[in-house]
Amino acid sequence: MRRLLSLLVLPLLATTALASDPPSLAIRAWTGLSASVSSCPDDYDYFPSGGMRNYWCHLGSLLSLAELEQAASRPVFLSGPHQAGKLDLANPGDFGRYNPDFVVWAGKAAVPEDPETRRRLQPVYDQYMQHLARIHWVVWQKLQANTKCTNKELSLYQARIRAGTSNTGGSWGAWYERWFFYMNPAFCQKVGQDNWLMEHGMDGGVDGNVTKTVVGFWLRRMMDGTADEFAAALRNLLIAFDPTTLSSTASPPPTSR
Repeated sequence: MRRLLSLLVLPLLATTALASDPPSLAIRAWTGLSASVSSCPDDYDYFPSGGMRNYWCHLGSLLSLAELEQAASRPVFLSGPHQAGKLDLANPGDFGRYNPDFVVWAGKAAVPEDPETRRRLQPVYDQYMQHLARIHWVVWQKLQANTKCTNKELSLYQARIRAGTSNTGGSWGAWYERWFFYMNPAFCQKVGQDNWLMEHGMDGGVDGNVTKTVVGFWLRRMMDGTADEFAAALRNLLIAFDPTTLSSTASPPPTSR
């Protein structure tokens, strides 16, 4: 459940810092990733190939939520279980509701306008952000293209959160494990039939261990009303650093690794 409830701003946390004051915040966020260590000692570290929680565990060792809010001059979250700058990622019945003003600000601040700065940062994006950003994009595209399936998953997820049971009741343990298969073309027709999906396309060639967290992220953004703002911010990031991904709606282009 802690992995599902990773309430973090995908690569925007790092790119946002580039446009903020003081400049040292940008330096830590961008150039520090290569030497960063996980700030979550109880979690298995898949970085940079893991999901949003792994990413934040590394970025969190470089800058704090308080520093990010100070740079943005507005709170990241409007409500939810996070208190006193601490993220409650293990709460089975609640999640952080993002401040839409923060998301809009982040989307504008995320991408440096200077072409030379973009060129310098391209290797950082390729190695540490590309994998996660691409999966966020293709999952968003599928959620938008399959509204009946999306609405069903959204309704079920909302009910689980209200009941505090989204971390139980699945065939693999946690209920959200069903989304491991989300990018399988047959998911919406065969959801819940894990054995069949494993034998017929598995995760659709899109890292299922990351996909399951990304589906949860987007569904929670639909609940808190910031999905469109996040999608616009992600698109802005991809236009600058990964434009080939924007034409993909089925699976992400191969990563640089």
